[in-house]
Amino acid sequence: MHFAYPLPWWAVVLLVALAVVVAAVTYRRRRAGRSLRGNRPLVLTALRASALLALLLVLFRPLLVAAQRNPGGAIVPILVDQSRSMRIADAGGGRRRIDVAVDLLERTLLPRLSGRFQPQVFGFGGVVSVADVGHLSAPDEPRTDLDAALRAIRDRYRDRPVAGVIVLSDGGATLSADDRATGAPLAPIFAIGVGGSGPDREVISLTKSQASLAASLVDLDAVVSSRGLGSEPFDVRLMLHDQPVEVRRVTPADGVPQHVRFTVTPDASPTVYSVEIPVDSREAVGENNSASVLVTPPGRKRRVLFVEGAPGFEHSFLRRAWAADPAVEVDAVVRKGKNDQGQDAFFVQADPARTPALITGFPKTKASLFGYDAIVFGSVEWDFLSRDQLAMTADFVRERGGGVLVLGARSFASPGLAGTPLDETLPLELTSGRPSIALTANESATPARAGDNKLHLTSDGRDHAMMRIAASAGDNEREWASLPPLAATNILGAPRPAASVLAVTTVNGSTRPVVAVQPYGRGRTLEFAGEGSWRWKMLMPAPDRTHELFWRQALRWLSADAPDPVSVVPVEHPQPGTSARIDVLVADGEFHPADNAVVTLRITSPDGQARSMTAPLADRATGRYSARVNLDRGGAYHVEADARQGAQVLGSGEGWFLAGATDPEFADPRLNESVLQRLARDSGGRYVAADEAPAVPGLVQKRAETVTFAASPRDIWQHPIVFVLIAGLLGAEWLLRRRWGFV
Repeated sequence: MHFAYPLPWWAVVLLVALAVVVAAVTYRRRRAGRSLRGNRPLVLTALRASALLALLLVLFRPLLVAAQRNPGGAIVPILVDQSRSMRIADAGGGRRRIDVAVDLLERTLLPRLSGRFQPQVFGFGGVVSVADVGHLSAPDEPRTDLDAALRAIRDRYRDRPVAGVIVLSDGGATLSADDRATGAPLAPIFAIGVGGSGPDREVISLTKSQASLAASLVDLDAVVSSRGLGSEPFDVRLMLHDQPVEVRRVTPADGVPQHVRFTVTPDASPTVYSVEIPVDSREAVGENNSASVLVTPPGRKRRVLFVEGAPGFEHSFLRRAWAADPAVEVDAVVRKGKNDQGQDAFFVQADPARTPALITGFPKTKASLFGYDAIVFGSVEWDFLSRDQLAMTADFVRERGGGVLVLGARSFASPGLAGTPLDETLPLELTSGRPSIALTANESATPARAGDNKLHLTSDGRDHAMMRIAASAGDNEREWASLPPLAATNILGAPRPAASVLAVTTVNGSTRPVVAVQPYGRGRTLEFAGEGSWRWKMLMPAPDRTHELFWRQALRWLSADAPDPVSVVPVEHPQPGTSARIDVLVADGEFHPADNAVVTLRITSPDGQARSMTAPLADRATGRYSARVNLDRGGAYHVEADARQGAQVLGSGEGWFLAGATDPEFADPRLNESVLQRLARDSGGRYVAADEAPAVPGLVQKRAETVTFAASPRDIWQHPIVFVLIAGLLGAEWLLRRRWGFV
């Protein structure tokens, strides 16, 4: 016996004691001047205590669960995959996977199971539903959530005897991780794998580098593969508006993924690029031969604070390079020295709204500083910044997610940044007590070697977007090699564990890092240890744009990922015909999460139709607001978000996402036996291939014979025997009291 409302052991002891005490107190009284003698009080007390205890236990709903072995009529749920990948015609004899599954169901599984068990058929994809066998042959589900299907079956038959669960699928679980637990299994799972592994070519993935500026170079990186077709070459085409832009010839190694990079200059509007492989007649699947990516416009101008210790050639050339960049807005502060009162004086060129905060050379509040996306310190003597301002700058990187660039000999001189709160954010350690400059021959008594202070890319630098000044990797190397050497190189320490050195120079045989980057908190930092990069402009032919391109890309890289107070989180792999979760992160002026905002979304679909909705708070700790939107069609969706706190406007943000960039149902379309084997193994069942499916009914029967099933629990509080028991106890007590004269 069990209880619907189970009692802890101490509660049972308490109830027994309460019943005994109540009954005992009753029989301490005397009636008619006489008292009970001998064991009669104990008998009456026991009868009344038993009746009271029975009444109390009934309140906790006793249940009767009868265990039985191998009951006739136990249920066997059969799950049939209804996702689109089941249309692939690569099963036995070139048949469609779903046709093989339905044939096994009709000819083998249902006839052999029906005599002993109750088989019940379900179709599953994104959802689970009871299915008629005649309607299973047209699978059209855009996704497969195998784990969710098994959880639904477990909940449906939780209180009923289940002999086993049979799954007919190709194992393409597009919404489930292979290592994600499905919870305690309801019964052993017998998985039947349907499908094959015929010849196939596939665009495995297509990703983009960041485009933070109109007319900037964007890398489109495609990973392609070919299986079962040997080393026969094939074309990989970059498409724009259904027209080929570029074609690459690829000679594959069978089954080995290969990387193909295209470089484009996108428009100032959202642009969809596709990479495709022509479908070979021997392929069973053509849906995975293409993939698309959305290259979005750069958005608002990035705000940059440029703090310069003293004007010079480097300062002038940097200002000119950034002033002509339409993607950035630079506020410049130059330290001029002391005024007549002995105070620091600064020359400020900034937006009028931000100028008052820069009169003293640097913002004094987080709200003012956090309004920028990046900060550049050029040859700064750090004594004019307080320790609190340096700590605030470290918070600018860590908390706000901004970028910081440090360059110039004064910035690295000792004493300087070493040991300050900003020091640990930088990618290269600062060396204390050492000379800060490695000079060339005309600036030092030590003769220089040929090639000294000439910049060379590292392996990390060759792949970094900031160092891309030419379309191809080979041209990029040649462009950097053609530049004149820097005037000098600051001597800095070793790179920190998370840092990447992108470029180095050699001085008198010693290699020095010049360009180094590091992620820090939510932001990133950059150190440029070279001196005289303006030589890349003055000593090169007039049309050469290397100097401007490098420094513009450096500033874009630093500032592009700095979030706005209201920012739309990118949507990962949305699919048409499903719903997508739109997340918006909302913060105040100091980038603390705002948990009491009203967030309104406006979503514009590819056909130009707009809909508005309110996003409720989903996570107080991060200030995340979420809403779900149905994706009726494929294409580019535009999301606009506005956030308010009462009458105060916190800000607005926007984002883009592409629905249907790839079809996960046809990614690696081979029969995925590992998923099905994992399910069977973890549940105590077994995996079999389609040609072994006739053995499954026998396996279910054999397994059921070793299991004790629990029948459905039955309430017994209203059973006549309970009434008879309580009435009998009370009646016996009453009769004995009358007989013994205790009434």
